[in-house]
Amino acid sequence: MKAQVVVSFSSRGPSPISSNILKPNISAPGVDIIAAFSPLARLTCATQDKRSAKYAILSGTFMACPHVSGAAAYVKGFHSEWSPAAIKSALMTTAFLMNSSKNPKVEIAYGAGQIDLVKAVYSGLVYHITKEDYLQFLCNEGYSENEIRSISGENINCSSETTGTTGDLNYPSIQLPVGGNKSFSSNF
Repeated sequence: MKAQVVVSFSSRGPSPISSNILKPNISAPGVDIIAAFSPLARLTCATQDKRSAKYAILSGTFMACPHVSGAAAYVKGFHSEWSPAAIKSALMTTAFLMNSSKNPKVEIAYGAGQIDLVKAVYSGLVYHITKEDYLQFLCNEGYSENEIRSISGENINCSSETTGTTGDLNYPSIQLPVGGNKSFSSNF
């Protein structure tokens, strides 16, 4: 398989939380990855399979996660004062676009694009987001106080907290869902 292709089984948008946030955040290699494998684990799901290996070739979103985690750790090494949100922002805002000509239907499936570590380290702008920003966002999305409490453990009063729109979240990517053949206008 050639690089920079979003495979059919990849995790992709739209976001289950908000149609205003582009998901996934970023794309990373996740197909046919040679990975360390616990010798205590079976190579297959068959209970009679007693074979083990130190390495296995695995595919899936869970295999892209170590690539992104390593990239985040690398950026953190240069910017120890940056929050996780700032590091995510640097990775997303400096990513390079992937070529959608191979499969135009996945143009929004790759999120911000592929990680560019050199640019991420020297990102000129990073977005910082606090827990309070996310709580406000959930209020603006219409989540109930009980739902937000079950996620955050915080008591929050959305009626007094709801002061904006979901587009007000200081997030490094946005999207605007629009209906076909209809005029639209929006501010971010």
